[in-house]
Parts: sequence; structure tokens; C-alpha cells
Amino acid sequence: MDLVSYALVLLIIMAAVLCFYGILALRKITETISIMQSDIHKLVEKTLPVLENLDEATEKINILTTDLERKLYQIENFTTSVKDRVASFISFKGDIKPANPIIKLIKNLSSIQKGVMAFLTKLKEN
Repeated sequence: MDLVSYALVLLIIMAAVLCFYGILALRKITETISIMQSDIHKLVEKTLPVLENLDEATEKINILTTDLERKLYQIENFTTSVKDRVASFISFKGDIKPANPIIKLIKNLSSIQKGVMAFLTKLKEN
């Protein structure tokens, strides 16, 4: 046997070992893909209920925000009504004030009394 024959036998043995290694590697890759497929299936099973709950929560939030907007609108109308009533009361009070000279007289008499008391107090001090 010559050197080419030994090289050919060695090459065939190496090819057989390489094929065996390739088969083992493909087997491990297949197992890994199978495990990943199982994990992905479990992940999908767990996320579907979460997404359904999220959908329900979103619907409830939409209902709450609609109700809240309606109540805020009612509060705004109420405050506007109260503000208008207070403004009309103030204008009504302003209309009454000049027409009542007795209140002016009482204020003037009170001011005169305070002035006289201050004058007498200052006079006593001197």
C-alpha cells in the first residue's frame, strides 16, 4: 500500500467521524429547538390570560374615565351656577347699600365716637 491509499483510508475515517459528529450536533440542535418550542408554548399560555385581564382593565378604565368626565362636567356646571348666584347676590347687595342711609349714619357716628375717644385719651396723657 502506498501513501495515497493510507491517506485515502485516513480521509474516509475522518469523514466518518465528522459525519458522526455532525449527526450528534444535529441531534443536540433538534433537542434544543424542541425545548425552545416547549418554552415558547408555555410563555404563550401564560401571556394570553394576562392580555385578557389587560383588555378587561382597559374597558373598566374607559368606563371610569367616562363617568369621571361626566361628574366633572356636573361639578363645573354646579360651580358656574354658584358663581353666578354669588355674583348676582353681590350685585344685589351693592344695589341695596347706597339706598340705606341708616348704615352710613351708624358708620359715621361710630367714626366720630372713635375720634372723640382718641382725642380724650390724648388729652389725658398731656
